[in-house]
Amino acid sequence: MADIAYRFALYDAVTAFFLAMALAGRSRANGQSPLAAFVLGCMTAALWPLGRECLLHGSPLAVFSAQGLQLAWVLGGGCGVFVSRFLLVFERFLALSETIAMSCAASFGVLCFLPRTDPCGALLCAFFLMPLSFVVCDVAVGDEARLLTETSRFFRSLLGGIVCAAIVLYGPVFFPAAPLDGFALGCGVFLPLCLQGIFGRKPW
Repeated sequence: MADIAYRFALYDAVTAFFLAMALAGRSRANGQSPLAAFVLGCMTAALWPLGRECLLHGSPLAVFSAQGLQLAWVLGGGCGVFVSRFLLVFERFLALSETIAMSCAASFGVLCFLPRTDPCGALLCAFFLMPLSFVVCDVAVGDEARLLTETSRFFRSLLGGIVCAAIVLYGPVFFPAAPLDGFALGCGVFLPLCLQGIFGRKPW
């Protein structure tokens, strides 16, 4: 059990890092100052674990005592602001980081909710929580219409979540002794990246 808890804490920190990085970069792309983008990236990235904990345990207090999450937000927000200074790579970096962040949120959400509900319920919970941080960030910077242009990315991330759920549910039939959560999360992130490269309007 301790090993599973450690792995899930690591997945949570990785998801928080990419969310903060993507949201800070998204804020910079909308003209916010570096400090404002950093603060907004950290604050909006926190909404995902807060919402998850409210659904799973009825209280978000555990998030405020998770030092790994807090460090991940700071590092992710700092990376998003730092890379925004390199205009030649920023557009590709932002598209890549947003896809990874959404895919991590969707797939890790599925991993968190599967023990508490059926696969359909886990996918629905993950799907409704996944865009929460991005919607609030867009509202804060006055770019509400951006949500309508992100639907393809949201659904690609949901497909990654479906693959993640399938591996967790049916993988033990073929690999009964192997911990499949990390592999499932990796596949749930890798698939949307591949689909973005194939069907995205712009290559990475």
